[in-house]
Amino acid sequence: MLNQFKSSLNHAMDGFADWKSLYADWCEGRFPIRAAGARGPWAAALIARLAPLRGASVLVVVPDEAEARSMVRDLEFFIPEVSHFPWWGTMLYRGVSPQASVFGRRAGVLAELASGERRVVVASLRAALGCVPSPESAAVSLLRLERGGEIDPVEIEQRLIEYGFSRVPRVSVPGEFTLRGEVLDIHPLGEDMAVRVVFGWDTVEEIRFFDPLTQSSAGGTDHLVLHPLKEILWDDDKVEHLRRSLPEKAAAEILESLETRRSFRGEELFYPMAAAASSKASSKASKHTIADFLGSRGVTVYVDDERLESAAESMEKEFGELYRRAVDEGLTVPPPG
Repeated sequence: MLNQFKSSLNHAMDGFADWKSLYADWCEGRFPIRAAGARGPWAAALIARLAPLRGASVLVVVPDEAEARSMVRDLEFFIPEVSHFPWWGTMLYRGVSPQASVFGRRAGVLAELASGERRVVVASLRAALGCVPSPESAAVSLLRLERGGEIDPVEIEQRLIEYGFSRVPRVSVPGEFTLRGEVLDIHPLGEDMAVRVVFGWDTVEEIRFFDPLTQSSAGGTDHLVLHPLKEILWDDDKVEHLRRSLPEKAAAEILESLETRRSFRGEELFYPMAAAASSKASSKASKHTIADFLGSRGVTVYVDDERLESAAESMEKEFGELYRRAVDEGLTVPPPG
């Protein structure tokens, strides 16, 4: 019934001259393209029909987080390859807990794109404009496992600890892993299901998902891409860059936390500085957004451009005011931008 509905919708769309023109412009890459009148599920239907034709990922930018979640639901009705790249979900300069699942959800989307998966990624304007690591650094941090491929348990354990995972006797919550004999259990941050990797000697024999509470299996897969729990890992170089960029006395608590725990509440505010340190080391541009992960054939779709422009103006004023308040309160925070 659902497939019949989608087929009927596509057939109806094919009868409109405006759709044929939009379709031709999209396929030929005649950008920018303006399409008026598409709202809600109808906009999602258009994007879902067009996205696969580019052979690359598509970024959909909407005014706010509520609309981003709504767009994800609408798109998932038509296509499965949809991801939500979230904003931090808190007021700027108030900080996010280092254990918040938003770190894992954001890192997961960047890992999907960096690994070459074709996705339709939906982001609010705030999330789309936020600074992220370079696609090159994100790709280097990926660890791929394939059924029938090689595995080094010692290397896996070391990498997972570097990624921020905690080794425990039994996996129960996101951010944990267990290595017992020839079985690796891991629960990625932001995911409902854990993953069990069974190997013999140095060969992966099975990869399957399971419920960490009931231990019941939930299907398998032929490959698995592991990535850090957060989009930025605070190594010695990044901590040193932050030390040189901030007044030492004012940032003493932050630096101590990074040196001992490699995390602190509100660390996401300093991610642009950390990303700049990585870019400086690789001689690349220091400012990257999620749009840089789309590749040369990727497309960004802006939904309701008038409201996006208004949201951008409001966001600039809001961030400036929040920064002034934070400074007045004696907080050590970087300026917006």
